[in-house]
Amino acid sequence: MNDERSIRMRDAKAKLDEVCQIIDSLIDGHVLEHHAAETLGKLRDISDSDADPGSLRNMIRALETDEGAPGWTRPLDSVKNVYRKVL
Repeated sequence: MNDERSIRMRDAKAKLDEVCQIIDSLIDGHVLEHHAAETLGKLRDISDSDADPGSLRNMIRALETDEGAPGWTRPLDSVKNVYRKVL
């Protein structure tokens, strides 16, 4: 199931990248070029940001690594080592 999600997330990222390329090609020399550049920056952050955990790049990584349930659902596990055996 994660494979299907990962594929769909990659497709969404590819489509967003394509949207960015289209907008970039259309705004060159336009009056609103500055504002459109800000919008492009936001869209590229949504797609590729390493710092934003909600970026498509980071969500793809999370789906591929399948980290399982979040740490707060495993209160007896070590946050530093989620694969440690619970005693």
